[in-house]
Amino acid sequence: MESPYPEPQYRLCDVCKRFNVHSLLVAAGNAPSQPNTNAQGGLMSVKPGRIHQAIPRFFEHQPNMLALRASADACHLCSAIWKEYARQRQPLELTDDVLATGLNNSQVFLGTLDWDTGLSRTAHVFALLSRTSLGPPPSDIQRQVACFEVCAKHGTCVPACLC
Repeated sequence: MESPYPEPQYRLCDVCKRFNVHSLLVAAGNAPSQPNTNAQGGLMSVKPGRIHQAIPRFFEHQPNMLALRASADACHLCSAIWKEYARQRQPLELTDDVLATGLNNSQVFLGTLDWDTGLSRTAHVFALLSRTSLGPPPSDIQRQVACFEVCAKHGTCVPACLC
């Protein structure tokens, strides 16, 4: 039986067309992991599972926040990331002057957070601003921009929505 709901049509920019969420989720599932129990064997989660290490820099997304904002008008994924970032910021933090300086002028990456299979069936995809400084450790400077659950129709590898 055919679905009464039309397939959603997504507009993606050239950068987002290269992002493969399926490859990211496969990599997350293959990331090093450990049981979600503490040293005494007690459960640290809702149910038994494994905690997989994060993959923060899986995909180079937009080169900076100004580029992300500019792409948001024409691309659904960039728009979703930008809206989540803007929701968490004060209006002054969203001006061109602020977005062109500091960490905002750093590469945006898409990746995963640490993933506990006792809490979630799939890893969460997140956007991260990240830059390596030349100073003493920690040399990585990072800020989470947005986080999404990945939803897909059963049996498919194509994301049906970002919810």
